[in-house]
Amino acid sequence: MRKGVIFWGVISWVSFIAAFFETASTGRELPSFVVFFAWFALPAFFMNDKGHGKINNIFWGVFANIAGWAHVATRDYKKGSKAYKQKQKELADIKRRQAQIEAKQKAASRRAEIARKKQITDATLSLKNKYGNEDATKALAGKIWVNMPFNLFHDAHKLMIENGIPNGRKFGKKFENVVNGEERHKYRFDPYENRQGKTSYNYEVDTKAGLITGWKEL
Repeated sequence: MRKGVIFWGVISWVSFIAAFFETASTGRELPSFVVFFAWFALPAFFMNDKGHGKINNIFWGVFANIAGWAHVATRDYKKGSKAYKQKQKELADIKRRQAQIEAKQKAASRRAEIARKKQITDATLSLKNKYGNEDATKALAGKIWVNMPFNLFHDAHKLMIENGIPNGRKFGKKFENVVNGEERHKYRFDPYENRQGKTSYNYEVDTKAGLITGWKEL
C-alpha cells in the first residue's frame, strides 16, 4: 500500500506544481501553500501516530493528502516505540481477560455436566428404588412389555427426556374409556404439528388397571 501512496503523492504534487506555474505565468493569483498545507496537515496531526510521530503524520498528510490520511490510519505501530509497547500490553490484557473468561466458561460447563450426571444418577436410583432394579433398567433402555406398569414407562421416559437421554418419548395426551364397566386408558406420545396445523402423535400405549396391554407406532 505504501508504494501506491507514494505514487499518489508524486502525482498530486506534480499536478499541484504544474497548476502553480501555469497560474504564475498567466499573472493570476497564486494558490496558497499555507491553506493547502493546513488543509491536509491538521487532520493528519490529530490522527493516532502509532509511534511514528506527529511530524511523520503531517508529512504523509501534506505529501499524499487523502491517501496519506489512509496510510496513517491503516499502517502498523512502529516496533519498539512507546505506542507499540502500549498496544502490545493492551492486546496482552485482552488475551488474558479472554483466557480468564474461557476458563470460567469451561469450569462452569464442567460443573454443569457434573451436576447433570448427578441428577441422572439420583433420578435413576430413585426409579430403581421405586420399581426395582431390573424393571427400571429395562425401561431406561427403552423396553416395553405387556403388564409393565404404565407409571414406570411414563417416569422412565420423562427422566430420559428431561436429561437428554436418547430414545425418550415425550408425553402428549391421555384418553379415557370404559369397556364392559372397566376403565381403560390410552396414552399418546411424541406430539407434533401436522399439515393441518393440528397436533398429532407418533406413539400410542394402551393400559388397563394401570398396566400396559398394548402399544403401537402411529
